[in-house]
Amino acid sequence: MRASISTLGLVVGAAGVAALGALASTGCDPALLADVAGLADGSVKGSVSFEMHLERFDTKTGQLEVLTPPPTKRNGFTVSSAAGKVLVVGGLNQDGNYVSAVDVYDTATKTWRAGTPWARPHAAYSAKVGDTVCYFGGATGKDARISRDMDCYDAAADRWSARAQVPEDVGGGLWPAVADGKIYLLGSTRFDSADLITPLSIAYVYDPAADAWAKLPPPPSPRGGAAVVPYGDTLYVVAGFSKPSDKNAPPESTMLTFTPKTGAWGTGKQMPPRGIFFGVDALSTGPAAFFGAMPPALHRYDAAKDAWIAGTEPSRPFDAGVYTSLVHGGDLYLLVLVDKLKSRSTESSGKLWKYDAARDAWAIVGTRGADTRDALFGGVGVGDSLYFAGVFTFIELTKTTPTDAGG
Repeated sequence: MRASISTLGLVVGAAGVAALGALASTGCDPALLADVAGLADGSVKGSVSFEMHLERFDTKTGQLEVLTPPPTKRNGFTVSSAAGKVLVVGGLNQDGNYVSAVDVYDTATKTWRAGTPWARPHAAYSAKVGDTVCYFGGATGKDARISRDMDCYDAAADRWSARAQVPEDVGGGLWPAVADGKIYLLGSTRFDSADLITPLSIAYVYDPAADAWAKLPPPPSPRGGAAVVPYGDTLYVVAGFSKPSDKNAPPESTMLTFTPKTGAWGTGKQMPPRGIFFGVDALSTGPAAFFGAMPPALHRYDAAKDAWIAGTEPSRPFDAGVYTSLVHGGDLYLLVLVDKLKSRSTESSGKLWKYDAARDAWAIVGTRGADTRDALFGGVGVGDSLYFAGVFTFIELTKTTPTDAGG
C-alpha cells in the first residue's frame, strides 16, 4: 500500500515561515490507525521514498513553470539563494541520515550542479549574509544534542569554511536575524524536560568579517519561541513567552525592540493574538504577522503609531491549510501546500497568494493545479522570479509475516 501521509510540518524559507491555518480534515480512518499501531508493534513495516521538485514563478508575467528537480533525494532540507543560485542544503535521506550533498541551481543556465559537500551536516539554523549562507546550532543526532558548530558556504566560490563556534548558552528554538551584515540571536529557549521549556535572556551577534561572536546587553525580560524581524535600524522581537512553560504558556503581552547601532532595548505594542502556526516577516511597510487560527489574515506594525493595523481582507476566503511563505520585493507570497487532509493522503489547490503591502491588497497571482501528493516546499526569490524547491514524501506500508515480525 502506497500512501502520501502529510508531515504537517512548518516550512522555513529564506525569508519567511510557513503559515498553518485551520486544516480541513475528513476524520480518522480506522485502517490507517491500525497501520500506525502496526508500525509500533512490528506487524507493519514502513519505507519512505522522496520525489524532488522545482518550480519557478515569474513575478512579471505571472507564469509558473516546472523545472528540473534537485538531484539529491532528501527531506527537511534548507532552501536558500545566494550569488544568483538556488541552494538546497542539509536534510535527511530515506534512511534518516543527514545529507552532506549540496545541490546548486544556476538560474541563468537552468541547470543543477553538485556543490562542495558539507563536512558536518546536521539539523541547523541558517542565515544569509551577502553571498554566504551560514549554518549553525540545531540538533546533531538522535540524542538531540545541540551543536555549537558553525559552517558557512560561499556560493560564489563554492567553498565551505568552519567558523567560530556559537556560544555555549544560546539554547535552542532560535530565530536568527541578519542586519548590517551581521547575524543576531535574540532570545532563546532551554528544554529542561519533555514538559518544561524555559525562556532565556540571550543576546549575541556574529561578525563574519572578524569571525567572532560578541555578547550584547541582555533583553529586559527573557523571551522564548519569539520571531526576530529586522526592519530599518531596529530588530523586533515578536510574540513568544517570558515565563517557564509546560507548552501552554500564554502569549507574551509586550513586544521587544533592539537597536544594533546603540545597543539599546525598548518595548512596543505586541501584535494581536493569532492563535498558533502564524507567520511573521518584514514587508516594505514594516513587520507583519499573518495567518494563524484567528482573523484577520494579516496585521502590519506601524512604528510611528506603535500600533498593529489590520490589513484588508482578501476578496475570497483563503484555502485553510499548510502554506510556505516568502517575502520578495517587499510583498508577501504564500503558496498552498495542503488544504485538504484525507485519511490516507493530502490534497492541494496549489494557489499562490500575494499580499501587496503598499496597496494593502490580496490577490491570487498563480495556481499550480490540484495535487494529491504530500508536499514540503521552501521558497526563495532571485531577480524577478520566485523558486519553490520541495519534496513529495511517500510512505510504503507492508504487513509483515510472522517470521518477518520475529514471531
